[in-house]
Amino acid sequence: MRWLLAALLSIWCIGAQAGEVGPRRALLSSAHPSWILPSIATTQGAADLYFQTQQYWVNGQGYVPYTSQISISRTSAETCQWANGHLTYAPNNTPCITDLGLAVWEGRTNLEPSSGDLTNATYWQMINATAVSSSVLAPDNIGTLQLVTATLSGGNRVATTGIGLAVVNGSTYTVSYYVKAGSSQYAGMAVTNTTVAGAIYNLTGAGNVVSTTGANAVSAAISPCINGIYRISLTVTAASTSLGMAVGVSDGSTYSGAGVLPSASSGTIYASFAQFELGAFPTPYIPTTASTAARASDNLTTVAGSALDTALRATPGSVFVQTNGMQSSSAFNTFIFFSGFWKFRVGSDVNHVDFNNNSIDFNSLVGNGNSYVNRVKSSIIYNGTTTKIIASGGSTSSGSENRSTASGTIGIGNILNGYLERIAVAPNLYQLFPTSP
Repeated sequence: MRWLLAALLSIWCIGAQAGEVGPRRALLSSAHPSWILPSIATTQGAADLYFQTQQYWVNGQGYVPYTSQISISRTSAETCQWANGHLTYAPNNTPCITDLGLAVWEGRTNLEPSSGDLTNATYWQMINATAVSSSVLAPDNIGTLQLVTATLSGGNRVATTGIGLAVVNGSTYTVSYYVKAGSSQYAGMAVTNTTVAGAIYNLTGAGNVVSTTGANAVSAAISPCINGIYRISLTVTAASTSLGMAVGVSDGSTYSGAGVLPSASSGTIYASFAQFELGAFPTPYIPTTASTAARASDNLTTVAGSALDTALRATPGSVFVQTNGMQSSSAFNTFIFFSGFWKFRVGSDVNHVDFNNNSIDFNSLVGNGNSYVNRVKSSIIYNGTTTKIIASGGSTSSGSENRSTASGTIGIGNILNGYLERIAVAPNLYQLFPTSP
């Protein structure tokens, strides 16, 4: 009898637990994750797309694939960079989503052929230097860097052959290499046609630009990558219709030749992945072989009928945008636009976000002294009467311009020139998201 009572009790418990499975699952599926922004969890149809952590959530749906919210097209491959400087490659129409976020870049062309092989005598000449193959892996862990050795003073370099590449006089160009210290910790880079510009880079620690020289130099930069590799760049204003790029071993303090060339008479560095592009800043590496090569722009649009698309069309509405690594540009870094009618622009000009509707605009300065090339958190809200924006804990700016619910395609970050880390939207809500760093 005792065993019979125990069996009946066990059957009753199992039945009770089985009856709870449905409600428990429903409760779990409706619970919101802790990482989403305030108000997203309490606003039906709100969406939080966190590209940097690769988590995408919609209130009422739960976790969703990003492809259900954003469509991404690009008619070429693209080089993807990770936070540690490692490079990978994405084929046509495939986004670069890494731990830096979703990469959004304008189209560019690498004008320098044989970018990954400085030993190719068709496109590179060795002056007071040699360049040979090596086993040192490039930052993509596929290709290799070439070993550059200074053999004589007077401007050692591996340089573009002939008189250089065809450029537009007066335009701004940026050249770059991936380099690593050899027996020397200093690299020198130059852009030449008679005298143009040069720079010296320290290839240790976080890396630093030691100096720049030349009347046509605009700026120089260095960023650490994986395995002790750095990307060095030099931006110049063209003073002729042809320019060449060159890299060599520097003594760390002086210039040779025309006053812009690397100066060492001995020593080695590793270099490769050269890029020569029109523009005031370097963009992701574009591999070339026997000719130039182009990377198409990243074109992002909302998926029709998605939570993101619906929320951006709703009035009132609230939007949060988190970007990083945006580069300055002669154009605004437009983030969201309705068929070109109204625009939410992040980092337009410098240190502020901007709202523009029919050429009427107002802006909010980025708080805490942050430059827009770093992380910017910004929010915009609208209710049909008043629009407000705030950037990185700065002051809130208001305007009476109506945010239009114009029909048509909604573009997302198409000339951001940096990384979209996160976008969150809440329909029928008029409340700024927190933007303090």
